[in-house]
Amino acid sequence: MKKLFAVVLLSVLATGCGINVKRGVEDNVLTSNVSPAIQLNIPKSYELVDSFSGKEFNQYQDGFSGAHNKQEIYLFQGKNNKGYVNRTLSVSFIEAGVSTYFSDDIESRNFFNKDNMFFKGLNYKTYFRVRRLSKKQEDVSVFGCLIEKLHLKALPPQQRRMFIITYGEMIPCDEVMTDEISPRVISGVNMRAIEFMNRL
Repeated sequence: MKKLFAVVLLSVLATGCGINVKRGVEDNVLTSNVSPAIQLNIPKSYELVDSFSGKEFNQYQDGFSGAHNKQEIYLFQGKNNKGYVNRTLSVSFIEAGVSTYFSDDIESRNFFNKDNMFFKGLNYKTYFRVRRLSKKQEDVSVFGCLIEKLHLKALPPQQRRMFIITYGEMIPCDEVMTDEISPRVISGVNMRAIEFMNRL
């Protein structure tokens, strides 16, 4: 019996079935030939700061077991004119471990404002989330918290692959670390995220 895996923000190297996977970034253009086949034209104002691939252990929603997923992740940052990070972008490709599959329907209090978006031929589930930066991250960022809009797509075969694009903005913590985030804040970030995605 396959167990449900809700994975966020990490990614993978798709292999198997004899497919020759080719992915990479050249001159800020990220290309992938499979799962999905896509080209993203990252704005020049964003710098590729890290990329890695390998296996990551992720726990099932039952909290008792899990599987090692293959992942490939590309991390980009944008900075203001003073050199502080104010925007982030991560692009993740994930392949499920043994006897698991992915779902892009996430039920968690950490994710909110669920919606849909059509982008480059695929329908994505979108969510928002917020988090406080580590002290090391905060030292190089314009603000101490990060608000992100995630775009998730579970892919065949059998929902065993996941593609995630995550747009993020640094934001003052007092605007998001509250019982209820202002609709004005969410609306503004959402508008800028849509504009950004349409430029890719």
